[in-house]
Amino acid sequence: IIIPSSVTSIGSYAFVGIEIEEIHIPSIEHWCNITLGGNDTIQLIEDITNVFVDGEKITNLVIPESVTEISDNTFKKWYFLETVSFNNEITKIGKSAFSCCTNLKEIILPDSVKEIAPDAFSNCISVVTLDLGEKLEKIGDYAFYGCNSLEKVNIPDSVKFIESYAFSYCTNLKEFSFGDGIEYINHGTLSNCTSLENLTMGKNVKYISGESLSKTALKELRIADLKAWCEMEITDSYFYPLSKVEKFYVNDKLIEGELVIPDGVQKISKYAFNSYQPLKSVVISDSVTEIGEGAFGGCENLEKFTFGGGTKVLSTQIFYGNPLLSEIIFSEGIERIEENALSSCTELKKITFPQSLKYFSCNNLETSYSKEIYYNSDLSDWMNIEFDRAYGSI
Repeated sequence: IIIPSSVTSIGSYAFVGIEIEEIHIPSIEHWCNITLGGNDTIQLIEDITNVFVDGEKITNLVIPESVTEISDNTFKKWYFLETVSFNNEITKIGKSAFSCCTNLKEIILPDSVKEIAPDAFSNCISVVTLDLGEKLEKIGDYAFYGCNSLEKVNIPDSVKFIESYAFSYCTNLKEFSFGDGIEYINHGTLSNCTSLENLTMGKNVKYISGESLSKTALKELRIADLKAWCEMEITDSYFYPLSKVEKFYVNDKLIEGELVIPDGVQKISKYAFNSYQPLKSVVISDSVTEIGEGAFGGCENLEKFTFGGGTKVLSTQIFYGNPLLSEIIFSEGIERIEENALSSCTELKKITFPQSLKYFSCNNLETSYSKEIYYNSDLSDWMNIEFDRAYGSI
């Protein structure tokens, strides 16, 4: 098939059912400016191994200076492409623009690119090198999905949005670094990256979806700001970001043994340190007023916990399943200890309650066999505490 320079668009199903061995186009510039009617247009070249410009077969693609945007589907399933050279004027890579270019080995984007649309480079299974430039702002859904030869990715600080499943199923990916521009780690971003062991998070992350890291092999996590980590919202239930992590670094300092939550931290979000096994001791500053559900649950080596004076409520499962925790001294200021906060702390032998306590769920002692209880006030104050006996008695 010869595409003349007069063609400005190709509609859906235009060449369906026709066996094509070669396509001849007048120029790459012309091809980039053709409007493709939809995903089905790609049947035009789906099974073709030869595209020619001026009689020369294309394997090394050079995007001309006049092209400022790669349109949707433009080079989709050009299996024969080995390299792409982008000009310094391109601002956007369109939807599925290079999807399934299975022989493409590297993607090096100029600083001019601001947006990578959904599926832009999905299933480019031979890409080993990825350079995203320094001015990129947005990476769309599934943009690099299935690029399973990638081993390392660095997201520049300029990137503000990474949409769902952008790097999912990059099964050989071992290292990934989020830039400081990212505030939300989206659903499925790195899911099924089964070789991912090392992750660096930017200092401004405020939300993380539980599914974003599902089915990874995460062993090492690095963050720059402990306050940001403590106050980060986890949007899915029962996602423990540190559950498989062996080494957790804050500003390149390994957290093991003792964890000190510094002044200025107001909240420790749910599951923030759940199941991080190197923890043995935790010290909470007076500025912390809220400790979320399961924040320190499952820390099987945790022996000692020191509260600050600002915490008023202990959420459910905060210490659930900490078998080495033998003594807890609750600081003055704590008013409520919710159900299951202490459940399955099987070695808990001594509890000291503060005078400020107003509510205690007795099911906390159902599987925590405390033998000694101390109270920092008199019997009349003790009688004013509400003991929820729905699951037992104190």
